[in-house]
Amino acid sequence: MTNVKENVSITFRVFETVFAIILIGLSASNIERIDDNVTRITYTLVVNVLDILFFGYYGFFMPVAMNGESPTIVILLAELAFFTMYLASWGSYAANFPTCGDGNVNWGTTSKSTCQIYQATMAFSIFEWVLYAIDLPLFLIYSYAPEVARYGIFHCFRLSPFFWGAVFTNYPPTTRRRCLGLFWRKSDSAISSKQNTNTGNTSRPAGPHNAVETDNAGVLNVEDDVNDAGVVNSSETPKTQQESTVAV
Repeated sequence: MTNVKENVSITFRVFETVFAIILIGLSASNIERIDDNVTRITYTLVVNVLDILFFGYYGFFMPVAMNGESPTIVILLAELAFFTMYLASWGSYAANFPTCGDGNVNWGTTSKSTCQIYQATMAFSIFEWVLYAIDLPLFLIYSYAPEVARYGIFHCFRLSPFFWGAVFTNYPPTTRRRCLGLFWRKSDSAISSKQNTNTGNTSRPAGPHNAVETDNAGVLNVEDDVNDAGVVNSSETPKTQQESTVAV
């Protein structure tokens, strides 16, 4: 499970970073060709620059300077922010989406090549949003929710270990139970209670128990001997009296 989490985290982050770099190039090219400040293009460029800065945080700063740790709240806010910003980015493009070659100038130019770059920018913005739409629930289900259930909500402001990419936390494995398809850790009291129960069943004191059994066995044997002896004496006594009477 550890390797799966790490591989999934790396895959998502690599694609997000590659798409962000492509979007920076497309947005910059559009701005250069149009030679004007089109708000939606500038906004997309800024969002992708922030995405690259986020990559620098989880890709280099966390592993090198923080030993792979980060406050969970930082990753949570970043995931929510990029999910929202990329949604707004491709939504603004879709609201003013041109058909190349129709003479539409509402996005700054009638150039067909610039129009195609504009369309490609929207497509890659959608790809980025889809990636964040997938890894955000993964982060919430497998990192944020288990941490809150295990340590409490305020633990999110403390440092937590992460696999590279900061999609999954890297806590040591614990005893867990399955609930609604998810893995949740049992409470410490339940674990300690179970351990005490198992210890009590397997480590039963042998000395006193055996001594009691031995003593009981001895008492029973003595009583049996006494009873047997009593039965013999009681059966022999009338016989002896009868013989003495006959003799007289």
